[in-house]
Amino acid sequence: PEGFNLDGGVALIVATVVGGVGSTPGALLGAIFVVAVPELARKAPGVSTFVYGFSTIAVLLFLRRGIVPSIALLIRGRRKSVANTAHAAIDSDKIAAMVAELLPRAQKSLELINVSVQFGGLRALDGVNLTLPPGGACGLIGPNGAGKTTMLNVISGLVKPTPDSDVRLGETDLTSLPPYARAGLGIGRTFQHAELFGELPIRATLVTTARLATASRRAQGIAISDPHAVADRLITGLGLTPYADALPAEMPFGIQKVADIARTLAAGASVIFMDEPFSGLDNTERTELRAIIAGLRKAGASLLIIDHAVQEVLDIADHVLVLDFGRMLAQGLPAEIRNNPDVLRAYFGNRALTKTAEAITHG
Repeated sequence: PEGFNLDGGVALIVATVVGGVGSTPGALLGAIFVVAVPELARKAPGVSTFVYGFSTIAVLLFLRRGIVPSIALLIRGRRKSVANTAHAAIDSDKIAAMVAELLPRAQKSLELINVSVQFGGLRALDGVNLTLPPGGACGLIGPNGAGKTTMLNVISGLVKPTPDSDVRLGETDLTSLPPYARAGLGIGRTFQHAELFGELPIRATLVTTARLATASRRAQGIAISDPHAVADRLITGLGLTPYADALPAEMPFGIQKVADIARTLAAGASVIFMDEPFSGLDNTERTELRAIIAGLRKAGASLLIIDHAVQEVLDIADHVLVLDFGRMLAQGLPAEIRNNPDVLRAYFGNRALTKTAEAITHG
């Protein structure tokens, strides 16, 4: 207690902030800083306090990553041109071959039976049922606030449903398993805004994630199980080579989304949920994403896709579920959903539905 008093705690915080969080050289520089400043200011005890204060403020304002990480970025150049780097076109057959080398085909159905979620007085999901067969593609659509992301969070283990809800992967009851255990069963997801380690280059992110699935890959006889080999295969297969050593913030938004898919595959997921994969993408990026999704399907992955790009979902999915205010509004084949009056009304309102009906009637 005497060695870690308030002054000592403040010094440790200053050392971390000034040197740089997550950097070994930064920790060393921070330690030197908190030891050297008092020694240099021995004859003027009050000076060290001001140096600490001004240094911390200056770093927070101008070198927000800390001295060492910020200088490292400047030295390495981190050219903005990486954002415009051309990469090879993505082919669905090549994607399928890559996925087959890294993952087994999905073998079990995902089932949601009478799933409900209550947030205080709000019933975010109300008796939702869904079956995603092995290797199938299910689309999940609905207006804002319909409960789509809540449903993904239930399957992922981030939100707890009501006790009468049932979520299963094959014979395994998922409702009692934490998120990491579900990931260990081959369940993974992407996010509307890519969830990557901001302080790690993409290659390091994929290596770190692939380590979690090493034992599973070896147990299933997957040819490529070494984390570094998995990361290299994903980088080349998904056209990420120009960005392999870049941080997420240095890459275009569309490339971040591809890297998010790579992260999911590195973790060994063959049952994959995609939250708004087409959101924020231009036409070229959408074309590439369609090729990736087609490759995943050819390789036997199970897909559950949420997106407001309804046409994209209807083109991809075998089966579509429509939610509205937490309840199942409709489900069926894409062609059935495309012309369902209740779905049109939920998206466009009664007036738009009347105009659509008139347009169909009059050719």
